[in-house]
Parts: sequence; structure tokens; C-alpha cells
Amino acid sequence: MAALTFTWAKSNPTLAPLAAKLLALRRYVSRRFLLVEFGGNHLILAQVRLLQSSLEMTPVKLVTGLPDDVLDKGTPTDPSAMADLLKEMIAEESLVANRIIVLLPPEACITKKISLPAHLSRGEALEMIRQPGSGVQLPFPIAQVDLDLLPLDPGPQLQASERQDYFLVASQKLLIDRLNQMASDAGLDLFLISQGLFCYLGAIGDDLAALEPGEAVMVVELVEGISQALVLTAAGPFRQTRLSPVRPFPAFVEGLGDRPIPAAMVGIDDNYFPLSEVDLRALAHDLDDAAASLAALAAPLQLTTVYLCGPGSGHPGVDELLQEQVSCRVVLIRALDNPRLGTIDLPKGMAPQALGRMLGLAARRVGGGGRGVLGQFCPNHQKR
Repeated sequence: MAALTFTWAKSNPTLAPLAAKLLALRRYVSRRFLLVEFGGNHLILAQVRLLQSSLEMTPVKLVTGLPDDVLDKGTPTDPSAMADLLKEMIAEESLVANRIIVLLPPEACITKKISLPAHLSRGEALEMIRQPGSGVQLPFPIAQVDLDLLPLDPGPQLQASERQDYFLVASQKLLIDRLNQMASDAGLDLFLISQGLFCYLGAIGDDLAALEPGEAVMVVELVEGISQALVLTAAGPFRQTRLSPVRPFPAFVEGLGDRPIPAAMVGIDDNYFPLSEVDLRALAHDLDDAAASLAALAAPLQLTTVYLCGPGSGHPGVDELLQEQVSCRVVLIRALDNPRLGTIDLPKGMAPQALGRMLGLAARRVGGGGRGVLGQFCPNHQKR
């Protein structure tokens, strides 16, 4: 009934004030949230409703053709202008979510594995890092970054150790402040900021739980310009690294209509170029180097599986083609195969793999989100 009222109010100006008040009330009490991701020259906005064991993502809106100077490392250079765009999209779709989650691309964050005294609480560990002489080296002054720490499982053999390993994720406060201002100007509650690579971990949770000591896997996100990889062990994240880029896969194919994106894109989109042998050889070479580096550690790690994700993983047969050139197992994380995905309203012509981060993050929050989302920064530099 409320939705009908809002629609009717659009053609009945006298009801507009009442409709606005009703919508404001729905937004205040709503359990839905908005997901926002900036990438390249586009913006993806989705409203998500979490159910007991599944999720609904509807609608999903894609804005393409943003000028090159609008975004910087996945954040808006003009937060107020971006807030105006969000408000227009929210009003146009009568979206009721008031909380917003923003996904940061990997290049917006610095990650490293560090070791600190085991007796420290997480809060004390963060405070120690911020002190002069902590020994933690970052490319920016410590006062200019936001930090998040994930304690790593030491394993049974190291339970009595006096040191505790952490995976550190840091981002410039400038970037976080932009997102805070954007949300505030749009009248939204900035609930969470998450580093993109960690969003995929929910899709491989069972495989991670089955890892043996000495084994490692790699999540490889194929994006335009540079590919990012996250190495994980049974203890948790181990390192993040960059790999050779592959040819971009379009996030949106104009003129596709109701037809699904086909296995052969050639002739459908003039901007599409298939993967070349050079792309595959370069990526395979980087994976071989990464595997050799892990095997050469004082405590050697065997790379058992590479998981492909991100927009570039939409290239037809990329997993099979890469499997022919590397010795470890190659698995494609298909965004729409997430078992927790119930309903999704995908725009016509949008490539499903472009929603990998969003769907992965939303799925991890179903049922309370388990242990939470890794690599997160909370508004106003406070942990929620």
C-alpha cells in the first residue's frame, strides 16, 4: 500500500508532502541497506534486503560515462556533487534504505602482515601502531591514515607464542573523509566501508576452512588496469599483491535488450576484445612467480588453488584457458551462483561478474554476517 501511495503521489502534487513523510519513516525503520561501488568511470548502486538465509538485491542501478576527474581511488573528488547524484537516484527509485555501505577498490588500501606482542588487545594494538617507533612502515604519515587490524589464527603449534600476527589494512583519511561527507550530504548513515578483495571470501569459506597447514590459495580479481591478488592460508590473509592486467571486460553491453550476455561477445559489443595469448601468458607467469615465492619462504606454502573473480573474469572460458598454463587448480567465482542470492533485479545488458564484490559482501552479512567483513573502516574513524 505504501509503495502505491508513493507512486500515486507523483501524479498528485497535493499528496507529495504526505508521501515524503511516509517515505522518510520507512527509511528510518528499514532493515534494507544501500551498496555503492565506484569503478573506473561508472557507479553501481543497489538496495539490499537481508532475509534469514538469503538476500534480495533490487533494484541494481548502473551509471556509466562519469568524467575521468570525478573519482580518485574509488572515492568521489567532489563528495557534495556525488551526494546530489545519489539523492536523485534514491528519489527516482523511491528507495527506502537509510544505511549505506561503500566498497573501496584494493588500490585505495595498503595491506601488510605485522607482528605485535601477544598480550595486547586489538585496541591496544591499534594504539601501539600509531605511536612513533612502532616499526610499522607506511607510505603516508600514520596520522593521515585509518587503520584496521585482523588478528590471525596462530595455529596450535604457536598458541604459547609471545607474538601475535595481524593483517593490517590502511587507507588515507582523505578518502574516508570524502565518503563520510558524501553520505552526510545525501542524508544517509554510512554504516560500513569495506575493502573490495575481502568481499569475495564468503564464496570460498568452505574451502578456506579445509586448508591444511602449509597450504595457500589466492583470490585474483581481474579489473581494468591492474589485477589484484590476495593470498590466504588457514590462519587468514597472508599477503596482497598485484598481477599483470588483462583486457577489460565491459560492465555493460548496450543494445543487448533481454538477451543474456553470450559466450561469444565478438560482434555484440564493438568495445569488446577477447583475451589474447599475451594476456594469459603474462598472468600465468605472475602466478608461477607467486607460487615460487610462497614455496621459498622459511615456512614454505604450497599454492593449491587460484580463484578468479572481478569484471575481467567475465571473459568466456578464462578459467579453462588459464588452467592450461598453470599447475594449480583454477576456479571461477561466479557472482550469480552465490547460494544466498534470492532475488536480483539486474539491469539489461549488465555483466554479472561486475557485481561480484557487492554480492559477496551482501551474502556475508546474511544472518548477521558471521565474524564480520574483513578490511573494514567505520565512519568517523570509529569501529562499530
